[in-house]
Amino acid sequence: MKRFTIRLQPIMSLTTRQLCGYEVLSEPPTEVNIAEWFEQCSSAQLLQLRTWQLRMLESQKITVKLFVNLTTAILASEEGTAALLQGPLPGVVELQDPMAIARLDATRLALLDKNLRRLRHAGMEVWLDDYLSDYGSTLADSGLEFDGVKLDCAAFQQYRNDSAGLAHLIAEARRFGTFVLAEGVESQGDVRAASLAGADLAQGFYWPEKKIHAVQAPSVQTLQRQMRNVT
Repeated sequence: MKRFTIRLQPIMSLTTRQLCGYEVLSEPPTEVNIAEWFEQCSSAQLLQLRTWQLRMLESQKITVKLFVNLTTAILASEEGTAALLQGPLPGVVELQDPMAIARLDATRLALLDKNLRRLRHAGMEVWLDDYLSDYGSTLADSGLEFDGVKLDCAAFQQYRNDSAGLAHLIAEARRFGTFVLAEGVESQGDVRAASLAGADLAQGFYWPEKKIHAVQAPSVQTLQRQMRNVT
């Protein structure tokens, strides 16, 4: 068993300046290469990790929404969505790899759309993560609907000093979701830029994270044993 820290990155309303959620992230022990660790995990194992994180957080009595990232591969599978619905539910599911939507055939795209509707019916919001202008035509053609859209962190930082460019990016993103979140906020100037450009929420290192230390995450081998029946 490896000891992981659960990181909770604040998501702030730019209207009220109040906390309205946390993105759930993981920080491994220093001896673990996180890139290699995640590369060894299948979709099923990553889903089991998210379930473990949510179970660990149940005792924290967090009253705001928890945002959890999941891959298109998980969300476009019957087994993955069924497994997600069996565990503790986050407030928000983020589709973390929008570039993968373009690789889905018609059958898988229809299944993804069906599964996103199932998650909403269960009480969750569905957001798109890491939005770039390049994804606009793919998203429009897909017909998928999202409750919110997160700007790609690098894209926000590219336009942080270009008010017209940032406003255009946010307007593009709003075609696909009711709310738009600026990710990568690092200063009061970034908060102002995001707000003036029309973003609804913001996230980034400007606000201190909440950390839950010394909790145990399953090893890849444990995940493999637990998830043999989910593909």
